[in-house]
Amino acid sequence: MSIETLFANRTENIKPSAIRTIFALLKRPGIISFAGGWPDPALFPVDELRDVTDHVLATDSANALQYGGTGGDDRLLRFLRERLNRVYGMAVNADQIMITSGSQQGIFLTDTLLLDPGDAIVVEAPTFVGAFGGMQTFEADIVEVEMDANGLDTEALERVLQERKVKVVYTIPEFQNPSGRTMSLARRRRLVELAEQYDFVILEDAPYSDLRYEGVPMPPIYTLDTNGRTFYLGSFSKTLAPQRVGWIVAPAKVIRKMTFLKMAMDVCTPTLTQAIFAEFCERGLLDTHIETLKAAYGKKRKTMLGALDRFMPAGVEWTNPQGGMFVWVTLPKEMDAEKIFHAALEENVAFVIGSAFYADSENAPKNVFRLNFVTPSEEKIVEGLQRLGKVIHEYAN
Repeated sequence: MSIETLFANRTENIKPSAIRTIFALLKRPGIISFAGGWPDPALFPVDELRDVTDHVLATDSANALQYGGTGGDDRLLRFLRERLNRVYGMAVNADQIMITSGSQQGIFLTDTLLLDPGDAIVVEAPTFVGAFGGMQTFEADIVEVEMDANGLDTEALERVLQERKVKVVYTIPEFQNPSGRTMSLARRRRLVELAEQYDFVILEDAPYSDLRYEGVPMPPIYTLDTNGRTFYLGSFSKTLAPQRVGWIVAPAKVIRKMTFLKMAMDVCTPTLTQAIFAEFCERGLLDTHIETLKAAYGKKRKTMLGALDRFMPAGVEWTNPQGGMFVWVTLPKEMDAEKIFHAALEENVAFVIGSAFYADSENAPKNVFRLNFVTPSEEKIVEGLQRLGKVIHEYAN
């Protein structure tokens, strides 16, 4: 007997992340990677975290090392509520927020709560590849809606809504992964109107919102929605460290049900990590650290855009993100990003092929790819794009 014959039918829909499958290739010496969605490890606040950790263990080890409440650390929740109000104008009651094991758990909790087999969920095309897992697990029908320079195309979305019932629209409105695009204010308002008209939930994923390097800050969709249809996801993974601490803001009745679901998943997000992050934040270190990241990442963004302009051949285009971590590159239609990926590996340069960010990867555009500008140093950005530009030049000729 094969154990696979006992697998639930729904597991047939689950596919490995195309990004995770290439990580083994990135460990060889000398490679310059633009691939992962990782922060710069050189900027982790190691000394501050060491001091905070020592303090937590010295003063509150009985609680920090014990099981905790499923909803999250009270100190951390208070800080988040205060900061969301102060920075983003989000008025959040205590029963409208909970801590999650990264914002990806917030996506999975939403999928668990809302999706039955065959339900339609709209995603941006392209979108965060990690979001597909829960949607596929619950056998949802993933509907892709195109984007442009102003983010999700709400006119295209409305055409979908006129033809079928949609339960959730998943969006990354700020410095979107993978495209780097930001949804315009007009599009945000229109999305809220459509949610009310067609009765669906907006799942707003906002892990990059604090990383703005230029331009005017945009209001979260959550603040524009007066009808409680928006769930808001946040994370410390891009601003502090990817230790799987995030949060979800939603109506109280949603949070209550999600608390029961999370209890069945992992009981609680690790209490020691929450206590460390709470102490770090209460000392006023988070906002200071974010400013450090913005200064460093802003320079790297500028370096990457300049190197692309310098080294890419005619016909190659790329987005100009105002923040976040990613630049989306579009090659001439006759070029194949997968072939260039393998050729670039020979030059010790790596990126993520764009088709990975589409639910229907087989029918996705073949001439696109994503670059991360925050992980490598400025020197490596220039060197890596010089190598990549050489590969693309040779392919074009």
